Amino acid sequence: MKSLFNITAKKILTEKLSIDTDLLPKSALTNYEKYAKILTFRKRFSTLPAIPDECFVFDQHLRIDVTRTFKTADKIMDPVDIFLSHVELGNLGGIKPAWSRLNNQQKARVYECGDRITRFLARSYENDVIVTAVQVFALYHEAKMKNLNISYLLFTRCSLELQRLIIIDEFCNTLSSENNRWDANCRHLSRILERKDFQIEFDQIDEVTASCLKGVLRSNYSRIWMLPEKCRIREIEEWFSLDKFS
Repeated sequence: MKSLFNITAKKILTEKLSIDTDLLPKSALTNYEKYAKILTFRKRFSTLPAIPDECFVFDQHLRIDVTRTFKTADKIMDPVDIFLSHVELGNLGGIKPAWSRLNNQQKARVYECGDRITRFLARSYENDVIVTAVQVFALYHEAKMKNLNISYLLFTRCSLELQRLIIIDEFCNTLSSENNRWDANCRHLSRILERKDFQIEFDQIDEVTASCLKGVLRSNYSRIWMLPEKCRIREIEEWFSLDKFS
């Protein structure tokens, strides 16, 4: 019966047929809405292995509860698929535990996957990463285009020197962002600044980076004071003030 319901619901949703939801019993309407969420999830993450319908768990607002869904899926899905799904979804709480459950053969399958961000994360958990700072910086920006959670995770696994450059880059990006990106960029900047437990030493910054930073500060000087407190970087402000009046 449930299978027939799902087939009918899928046909209605994919063909965008009209349906009078007022005529549906409450239980049927709830099931219809849940299945609509499942189909939307699968369409959005079409590259992921399909999670069985019975694994999906919903909260009281009929939103997919990713954490509980994967707890259920862990019992029946391929562990490699579980790991790949956690990475694709940016589910930070699930990535490392999923990796730790893989045996050597399963880890080898991950190393051979087509996504280089996934391969980097996997090898970083095994302390087996041989890449340049430039390559990691490129991976960070590639991850930002896909999932901010994964770019944040990459940031936490960067060297101190690279973290410093990423912070300067994100500060410049936020300060010069369009108004419709301001809030999102501020949230991301504040998040990585929570991990900042060091001072930015400007005698260790290369001339190109310093020059770009000065240019952004000069072009957007008034916006510095618009930044939320948790996005302010005092040593940058002090450095720029000294430079202005030197």
